[in-house]
Amino acid sequence: MVLADSARVLMRAQDRLTDHYTRLQRIAHQDAARSGDRPDGIEVVAEPDRFRDLAHRLLDTATAEALILLDESPPGLSPSPTRPHPVRLICARPLLVDPERRERIEAALAAGHDVRVLPALPASLLAVDGTALLALPPTDQHRQLLLVSSPALVSLLTQYVEALWRQAVPLANRPAVGIDGAPTPVQLQILRLAAAGLKDESIARSLGRSARWVRRHFEVLEERLSATNRLTLGIAAARRGWI
Repeated sequence: MVLADSARVLMRAQDRLTDHYTRLQRIAHQDAARSGDRPDGIEVVAEPDRFRDLAHRLLDTATAEALILLDESPPGLSPSPTRPHPVRLICARPLLVDPERRERIEAALAAGHDVRVLPALPASLLAVDGTALLALPPTDQHRQLLLVSSPALVSLLTQYVEALWRQAVPLANRPAVGIDGAPTPVQLQILRLAAAGLKDESIARSLGRSARWVRRHFEVLEERLSATNRLTLGIAAARRGWI
């Protein structure tokens, strides 16, 4: 039932995005001087270097979680492992074949960012704080780069990423468990804070992370201990002397 619901959400999001896709391609091909022909909230980024600078600025100044899609030729959208705010990243599987790109993705994973994989993606995208950077598939070796600030379109792109997220497969070994299956030091800290009565949001604040990041670690621990909820997880952790 859950999978069927997710599939329906994805199909609806794809249909809505397809309705806008032709328009986005037309906008990307317009002469930059004809800005009056473009709707408000969409700007063509003519230079790849400017696109990268915008991506870095958005990630460095973000106040919330960022969503990223990386297709087979991402234009500099990979998150820095040291970025303070969490990132949810979906990458196309072919990226993992390239050792340099895989190393960067795995560094983001090791830093606590959430990474999932799909066989292929239609574009590269960064969405954060009500703004999106969109890199459409190249035509004639030219990558179509857009800066989107239209609230309606950013919302649509975000919904599309969320639908893809539910279909994507988590990248292996995240978050890691310690040696012989024991929790990592940060997971022990999360367990002990929870045992002290702190809620996910309070644990997240104390660790400088997001509540989603905390929940991911709980999910890994529940799977590791075959726990069905937080109560049975606490009991199992106490039996092992973890808390």
